Amino acid sequence: DFGAQPSTDYEVRIGPGIADPYGNTTGQEMTVRFRTAPLDPWVELRVPGQLGTLDAHQPARVIAGVLNTTRLDLSLYRLDVSEFFRAQQDWWRYNPSGRPIREWRVPVEAPLNKMQYVLLDLAPDGGAQEPGLYLLEVRAPDVQYDNWSHRKLLAVSEYNLTLKLSQGELWAWVTDLATGRPVSGLELTAYNYDGTTSFGAQTTNA
Repeated sequence: DFGAQPSTDYEVRIGPGIADPYGNTTGQEMTVRFRTAPLDPWVELRVPGQLGTLDAHQPARVIAGVLNTTRLDLSLYRLDVSEFFRAQQDWWRYNPSGRPIREWRVPVEAPLNKMQYVLLDLAPDGGAQEPGLYLLEVRAPDVQYDNWSHRKLLAVSEYNLTLKLSQGELWAWVTDLATGRPVSGLELTAYNYDGTTSFGAQTTNA
């Protein structure tokens, strides 16, 4: 245990005079040569938590951290509200019910054993993504799929929503992400955490 580095050649020389606390020596010598293995391939979608938010006015991009892999295989699903709630409530067993709206491959060129970051465009042209709810999955050769690191929910919206909750009321302020101005005439519906109960809808004023 000496802090060996990956993919590195080492030579260890064991001398005949190595002694234990009682003065007994090895009486033999040996030279051991070995090469350490590279680090295991690794991938992670760099989205904080389970859900990421994207501005519908801006190019839709997500960052992936990669190590010792040559490509990323990506799938993007469009979710309705019920599917979105189902995914959150049963995340470890959840599988999308529909087909991906886009599947694509991103080649990765990076030095061995050096973690790199790759910018992923969700839209084929590198532009903005249509507002809505999505699931993004990533797979890579020799990387065991993990529900937490390799898939994320994404909410793409034109708006910023600020909530204030009291004992019996919920206040919402909606502003446009492009201008920062309040958005009037937008219908908002509040649900409980698993989507099974709606607390009604209200329309934003000026």
